[in-house]
Amino acid sequence: MLDEFNAEYVLQRRTALSDLRRPQSPRALFGGMYSLVQWRRLALYERVMLHRYDQVLAVSAEDRTALQHLLPGTPIPIVPNGVDLHAFDRNVPLPASSTLIFIGTLDYRPNVDALSWFAAEILPLIRSQQPSTQLRIIGRNAAPAVRALAHKPGIELLGEVADVRPYLEAAAVYVLPMRIGGGVRLKLLEALAMQIPVVSTSMGAEGVEGLRSGEQALIADTPQQFADSVLHLLDDRAYAARLSASGRALARAYDWRVIAPQLAEVYGILSGR
Repeated sequence: MLDEFNAEYVLQRRTALSDLRRPQSPRALFGGMYSLVQWRRLALYERVMLHRYDQVLAVSAEDRTALQHLLPGTPIPIVPNGVDLHAFDRNVPLPASSTLIFIGTLDYRPNVDALSWFAAEILPLIRSQQPSTQLRIIGRNAAPAVRALAHKPGIELLGEVADVRPYLEAAAVYVLPMRIGGGVRLKLLEALAMQIPVVSTSMGAEGVEGLRSGEQALIADTPQQFADSVLHLLDDRAYAARLSASGRALARAYDWRVIAPQLAEVYGILSGR
């Protein structure tokens, strides 16, 4: 059985298209051409590999659709990524701070792109209205572009920490400014489970069934919309608390205790063939 954590060719396609939209940047143009080649190569490779397995799993409906383009007519069950709701549970009220947080692997290209975009185009808009706003970045293997952000006003790079939960509890808003990527973001599920109000792009929230903007998180895809959404949550903590409580309720469907039986069922079907 092959468990596709991402539809890998889709990641390269999205990266290529994102870079090629910025032809004025030689680095982006070069990166876009590289990802264009990798997109084609990965699609061919992934198609070959998909045919070698008795069963393929996807983590989201979007990924299943992408994989079925490579494997037409083959049923692909969805067993999503999950979160431990016992471990990720809030024990303190939402703080009245203006601390934002981002957590992820910091040499992963979609995360590097997200942080670079947020630091350049969104955070200055937020700080123009709320000068005390700080962004905390947590994760391992910070790429040079991420390390450079630590020198910008309002950004603190903490690197890898032993336990992310105290930092999540201390944050006022979780930001997920993803412009490329795929699958289901574990960091989003953890933030929802910890009842932190979330502002995400559509790409960042992709794959989480039932998530609606204004109900469990705020979705914003332009710098101004993203900044306005963060400021709204910083200003109205009662609304932020209601939003995050709904996020926790949604996260229950992604508890590992709910997901494990789904995976066991697939194993049972596979073993009976």
